[in-house]
Amino acid sequence: MVHNNYGVALMRAGELAAAQDQFREAMRLRSDAADWVGMGQCYAIAGDYLGARDMYQKAIDAGPVSDESVIRHAQAGYEFQLGTAYEGLAGEFPAEAGKYFPEAEAAYRRAIELFPEYESPRTNLAAMLVDQGRYAEAIEQCKAVLDENPESFSADMNLGRAFYAQGRLDLALAEYQTALGVDPQNANAMASVGGILAQTGEIDRGIGMLQEALRIDPGNMIARENLAAAMARRAR
Repeated sequence: MVHNNYGVALMRAGELAAAQDQFREAMRLRSDAADWVGMGQCYAIAGDYLGARDMYQKAIDAGPVSDESVIRHAQAGYEFQLGTAYEGLAGEFPAEAGKYFPEAEAAYRRAIELFPEYESPRTNLAAMLVDQGRYAEAIEQCKAVLDENPESFSADMNLGRAFYAQGRLDLALAEYQTALGVDPQNANAMASVGGILAQTGEIDRGIGMLQEALRIDPGNMIARENLAAAMARRAR
């Protein structure tokens, strides 16, 4: 595990080439799925999602098969990483997104089946489902996460997005406010709350929150767009 641990440390420090050397040396000495995952993460950080996908698939193929909880959790982690690689490919090659998004969804669902308590594949899947207009399915995934972890910021944000897309502004506002309670300095949550407040008649309060969101994150596009809409609404 020495080479793997060192590789992870180098990867986190941004030294990807050196990290890959350590993972390769670990692979030479043994066959372990964690080394393939580490190599895949290096590829993903560098934007090579094809390479990442291949490494994650090798991790899945190399991983042990067992009904033990710890092994199933690890297997779910490999499937989750595979899902992220397919999402990356969908973003990198938009013309082929129709091929890659279903692969990402399938990987996330396999991860959930292996370890239902695993939050990350559910929240990633929920975000994908919202983007695809599959709001009821997204809401189901978010609620499953919140049943296990009532303070899941990602689940609250995705649930807010789903409700907002459905036109259920009161429910969306409640979820965004809950998310803001979990992370009070999060500009996305603050901008989402401010935008709905401005839409629903509390224009000045909404503008104040949007301006605060931009103070925290001057480049935040949600805050910028919502503030422009709020200012136009106030000028009518």
